[in-house]
Amino acid sequence: MLGLTTSSSAGWTAPATLALFVSAALTLGLWTVVELRTADPLVDLRLLAGRSPAGVTAMGFLFGFASFGLVVALPMMLSLPVETGYGLGADTLWIGIYMFPLGIAGTLVAPLVGPMTRLLGRRAVLVLGSALVSAGTAVLAFWHSSPWQILVGVTILGLGGSIGLTSALNVVAADVPGDRAAGVSGVVFVAKSIGGTFGAQIGGMALAAGTVAGVPAESSFVDTYLLSALLGLLAVGAAFVIPSAVRDAQGGRPASAPTTKPAVPQGDTL
Repeated sequence: MLGLTTSSSAGWTAPATLALFVSAALTLGLWTVVELRTADPLVDLRLLAGRSPAGVTAMGFLFGFASFGLVVALPMMLSLPVETGYGLGADTLWIGIYMFPLGIAGTLVAPLVGPMTRLLGRRAVLVLGSALVSAGTAVLAFWHSSPWQILVGVTILGLGGSIGLTSALNVVAADVPGDRAAGVSGVVFVAKSIGGTFGAQIGGMALAAGTVAGVPAESSFVDTYLLSALLGLLAVGAAFVIPSAVRDAQGGRPASAPTTKPAVPQGDTL
């Protein structure tokens, strides 16, 4: 994470950046060896090879990656002068107001993920969440000239992020042994953070590449949103890696009865 952050100022090929990447790779390798040889590991890496943990981790990474269109590009575009033709001249307060539906939509829909899963099946809910993330950023790409268009796109993103992440963590709770579920959930959030850091760097580079007279061109913002939409579609593909039925946490077989673990709404958004 530090290497990715440093790369924006020092450059990707700077000695300090490369040293941080090498150190991270060596540390990750050493940690992996220790975890695989420990009888009671902090994170059971063998579990991550299963379809459910692998699919959920991939979705977490892609959701974090896709969020750069929202957390990097959108506030910048909103703050640009109206005279640009695509900025709204928003100050910090109004940028917060435009982003407000993200949390509200996610909080309201989170308790509905459990009933939706029972009605539609968990894979359908995972696909729905990922598709909404893609659709929300696509809305921002093609319609961003009016405040109501921004609010619609942000709301769709909030719904998709909450549905997708809450459902994904419920998969972990259902398919992973209880004494390992917390570790796998932690890996998912770490993957989401790493994806967000990658996205912030790439999004910043994309906007910088399209800067004219110190102001990012509208096409740069559109390209950024479309890339986020594409990552949302990749998350749809990751959702199909996850088994549609609840798996036996010990043997990996379809469970004969619904899981007894409660699906607690997480309310997390992008």
